[in-house]
Formats: sequence, structure tokens, C-alpha cells
Amino acid sequence: MVDQVAGEAPRLVHAIAFLPDEHVALREQISAAIEHLGAVEPSDMRTEIADLLRALVRHRQHGSDLVHEGFVVDLGALD
Repeated sequence: MVDQVAGEAPRLVHAIAFLPDEHVALREQISAAIEHLGAVEPSDMRTEIADLLRALVRHRQHGSDLVHEGFVVDLGALD
């Protein structure tokens, strides 16, 4: 889907380039959370998981925004 957006809306290529960096950061956060399971206080774990969930929601929104910009705004897909 992202490759298709880049092909149809080249102006979004710069924004798309950040998605893999977000994947790396998310994997690191997930790995850290797994490592900390049982090793930190529950309140600290709760905070770490909440931070991870916020990062996942932001990443999902970035992808949704790109699809919207590429298909709806540029191509008028809803017309």
C-alpha cells in the first residue's frame, strides 16, 4: 500500500521514508518491554506499556494520514 501511495503521490515520499525508522523504534520498544517483564515494578511496566501503545497509535495514524493524502486528497478517490 505504501509503495502505491509513493507511486501515485511522489510529494509524500519524504514522509513515507520515516515509516521504516518508526518500525525500528517500535521493535526496540517492544524488545525492551519484553526484557523488563517481571524485572521492574508493575507501575513502571504499566508506564512502559502505555508509552509503547501511544507509539503504536501514532505510527498507525501516520500510515493512515499518508494513505488519505495519497488517495483521497491527491486522487480524489472519494469523488
